[in-house]
Amino acid sequence: MDLNYTLRKIRQNEGAVDRWKTCSVLIIDEISMLDGRLFDTLEYTARVLRCNDLPFGGIQVVLCGDFFQLPPVGLGRNGVIFCFEARWWNAVVEHTMIMRKVFRQKDPALQALLREVRYVGEGERVQSRISSLFSFRLFAFNRNVDDYNQQQLDALPAPPTEYVCIDSGDDEGACYQLRKSCQAPSRLVLKRGAQVMLVKNLSVGEGLVNGCRGVVTSFKSSGQDKPRLPVVTFATPLGELVKTVEMQEFSLESGGHVVATRKQLPLKLAWGISIHKSQGMTIDLLEVDLTGVFEAGMTYVALSRGVRSDRMCVKGFRESEVKTNKKWGREKGGM
Repeated sequence: MDLNYTLRKIRQNEGAVDRWKTCSVLIIDEISMLDGRLFDTLEYTARVLRCNDLPFGGIQVVLCGDFFQLPPVGLGRNGVIFCFEARWWNAVVEHTMIMRKVFRQKDPALQALLREVRYVGEGERVQSRISSLFSFRLFAFNRNVDDYNQQQLDALPAPPTEYVCIDSGDDEGACYQLRKSCQAPSRLVLKRGAQVMLVKNLSVGEGLVNGCRGVVTSFKSSGQDKPRLPVVTFATPLGELVKTVEMQEFSLESGGHVVATRKQLPLKLAWGISIHKSQGMTIDLLEVDLTGVFEAGMTYVALSRGVRSDRMCVKGFRESEVKTNKKWGREKGGM
């Protein structure tokens, strides 16, 4: 940046020269976006125009901003120079005040997230908190659920870990029934950052119950020649809880006897689930895809999972596809 060229341009503007000479306090907001070379140019201009060798020609300078926010736009091929890298920065800035009170964000969880995002080295915790803010999507069809969950899993850069179930039973018929009814998948692929849901009660007292959602934050060794076990941060009614999830047994009974079993992690991918499986759930941040709703009450069940209209996004809504239980409507009308 040519200091003398800039100075000549300013001197051609009498109003600008007068403002520089009469200024007593200069306040620069969003200082993180000001290039260090421009900062030095302004400092030089003030000194020359005011005929004063003090930094900024004796003007009191107040700089406001957060260098963790947006940086300056690079000046051509010269790259970016932050203001704090400017030649005159240390001479100008004599006192630094850190403002700690947060005014915009009222939610303590969001405040904690923002504090962590500002710094490098908080990857896993940030991933956990960010993932907990992702919307939960409901679909009318299981195939849409599977496709969506697979897309989200594929988008994660972390390496995958695969878990294949072990089934056993008295006969093929029992094993077939188990495969149809068991909530634990026959094959489960997880990555760090994957959103998951418990499909079995692990600890009711801790809030780790069927339907509890969480995020895979890491993996833990479970022994030689065995797949690593996922470490999941769950969002429970009692708060966040970190748990290493181990293999569990799922059984099918007939006549009071266990006739088939499956050994698998009690987890499934849970960026999205079917409307049927969402019944009874409360979802804070909800996205509903109503495309193809086919049963009475499906639209109502899906929309009633949410807690606030400003925390919901609805897609595929068609008034003609909204169905209610007419039998109950008639029964209720007679009550």
